[in-house]
Amino acid sequence: MNSLKKGLLKVLADAFCLFVFVIPLWVYNLLDVVPLTRLGFFCNDDGIRYPYHPSSVSSAAMMVSGFVIMLMLGLFVEIFLLQRNKHLSVPTQPFHPLVVAIYRLAGYFIVGASINQFLTDVGKQAVGRPRPHFIDVCQPSVVCTDANRHVYIENYTCLRTSHPLIPAHDFTKRILDARKSFPSGHASFSLYVTVFMVIYLEFRMRSQNTRIVRHLVQAGIMAWGLWICCTRITDFKHRYSDVAAGILLGSAVASFTAYLYIRSCNSKIRKAHFIDPESNIGTCGQNGLHNPADHSTSLGNHLDTALTGLEENRE
Repeated sequence: MNSLKKGLLKVLADAFCLFVFVIPLWVYNLLDVVPLTRLGFFCNDDGIRYPYHPSSVSSAAMMVSGFVIMLMLGLFVEIFLLQRNKHLSVPTQPFHPLVVAIYRLAGYFIVGASINQFLTDVGKQAVGRPRPHFIDVCQPSVVCTDANRHVYIENYTCLRTSHPLIPAHDFTKRILDARKSFPSGHASFSLYVTVFMVIYLEFRMRSQNTRIVRHLVQAGIMAWGLWICCTRITDFKHRYSDVAAGILLGSAVASFTAYLYIRSCNSKIRKAHFIDPESNIGTCGQNGLHNPADHSTSLGNHLDTALTGLEENRE
């Protein structure tokens, strides 16, 4: 009962920490406390004169698919490892090992995604770079001529009040969004999911027997992330540099988050004094799984190696 109470208290503490991570996102996206930087433009800048196109992959669809990839792969991998190592003894614990494993994976993933989104929003608000379709959506109150084509224009207003491809209730938001090109949010999130899940699969599915399936799944995830990045360029939402910055940001946050996840799992290995190099079982939910024969086998291998070395030295 005490272990169950401690487990529930830990869940509540984790929920509170997650809420603390979400607060910055709420402040940036809903309250607009931090003003959006208003950059100017050059009349001869053809990079902001592309036509407006709806997104091939909406933000909602991208985020839902990213979380589905994490959850489905996590369930498949952890169930596979549990079934493969069901012969190992499991000490009494308040929650099922599968629940603990998915909880740990989802917890680190969500916290890392929140940090990634927060940093992305900071960049968008602080830089305020016009998107490639800026002129089409805004139609600034400036007449471009040969006299001012090389002049940096900062004083302007957007004259356009509607667009045939933008719903009327969403147009004001799109006007502001037209100045949030750097970095690409789609690129940062898709690469966050890609890098995190590729590292997760490499860490959890260590067995040589699963390497082909592992690499195929990893390639599929990378193709998904690359495809989303490419759509941001072909939809005229971002420049190459915007997408590159999003890729670097998402990859960096994912790598650091995966490092913390692996370190958390390895700390449980040391506490349980059990490591299975083939399947990496005994971590992240299967903590404490123990096969009594493993210690004697490992000790015997070390003794055999030591004796062989002594015999070679005598010769």
